[in-house]
Amino acid sequence: MLFRTAAASLLCIASVSAAEDFWLDEALPFVDIRLGYGLVPKPDVYKVDVADYGLPHFIEVNTVDSDQASNLSYSIVGGVMDPVGPLIGIEMTYASSSQELIAREINGVAQPIPADASSLQYRTLGGSLLAGVGFALDKRFHLEALGVLGGGSLDLDFPNGAADEQNDGQGWYWNAGVRGGIYFTWRRLVIGALCEYGTTEYRAEANWANSNTSVNDSYSGLGWRMEIGYHIQ
Repeated sequence: MLFRTAAASLLCIASVSAAEDFWLDEALPFVDIRLGYGLVPKPDVYKVDVADYGLPHFIEVNTVDSDQASNLSYSIVGGVMDPVGPLIGIEMTYASSSQELIAREINGVAQPIPADASSLQYRTLGGSLLAGVGFALDKRFHLEALGVLGGGSLDLDFPNGAADEQNDGQGWYWNAGVRGGIYFTWRRLVIGALCEYGTTEYRAEANWANSNTSVNDSYSGLGWRMEIGYHIQ
């Protein structure tokens, strides 16, 4: 009887000790460096203000394919989880898409699309601040819920009057959103996946020989990304 009681006490102590060791490990600050690839939303309709010098402004609505843009990312995220705790991070992103012009209107009147229609390039390069919470499921898996706030430069092509050539436009974008992700850590390797919903405001313009084209609009949507990285601590 005494032996069974002692054994049970030792087992209980060992369990508590193991649990304490686990949360002690998880409570230490951690930092991950991550590379990611995924798809992000982009505009599929551009309402372009066209100012021909000496003539009244008119609105040109260009509709492009609705495919998402490819996205590359580099991020640093860190924090403390015990098992829940704050997380912060920074991120650099690059997105690109070659857009096919599929419809066009000028002041509400449909225009023909030539067989060799302009391929309108869409590119963004920018960064974001990340902040939120993490929850450790166990030593290897954890969840993240982060707010995203960022901005950067925008490169956007505008079609010419015949829609068979394009001019490179430049501008800026600002974005805000929320994301949720799950991550697996094995020694120094980190693998994860995330989904993000966000809203982006953007402005861009291009100057031609005798006119100016500009766009000022916003869009929202859901994107996803796979990430792989290095667990520093």
